[in-house]
Amino acid sequence: MQSHTAITAEVAPGRLFIGRLSLAPDLLESLEAFFLRQQIRAGFFSAAGTALNATFGVYDSNQQVYAVRAESGPLEIVSCTGSVFPGEDRPAIVAHVVFGNGQTNLCGGRLFSQTPVEAVEFEVRELVGSLPMRTYDPLTGQMRLHLP
Repeated sequence: MQSHTAITAEVAPGRLFIGRLSLAPDLLESLEAFFLRQQIRAGFFSAAGTALNATFGVYDSNQQVYAVRAESGPLEIVSCTGSVFPGEDRPAIVAHVVFGNGQTNLCGGRLFSQTPVEAVEFEVRELVGSLPMRTYDPLTGQMRLHLP
């Protein structure tokens, strides 16, 4: 049996925020603006609410790209979870989302811009300490946490 090793970094909890967005032109851009305004360098977040339209994708590991698609709304954001860590020149935000279209169909994947939202509530759990950075991983073709 092959042995798998986890690579980890120890961080500590920081501040906890709850908030809401109304008629925001893009969910990711609005969250980034919030992180910058509150000087949040790293953390985890969750969100739920309604999107007017959505852009999301699924990773194709053979081509090392996301197959991105757009979905017309209105859409219910059933679940959205993500993280923010320092990037090379700006906060590196990654979010994954599940949408419901009101007809018992679910769709989702990695969230991309442009995803305008009508009303969203969110929670942010800040992390502090010696933070890892999100950098490009040539093996997977994705931005991944660089852990010592």
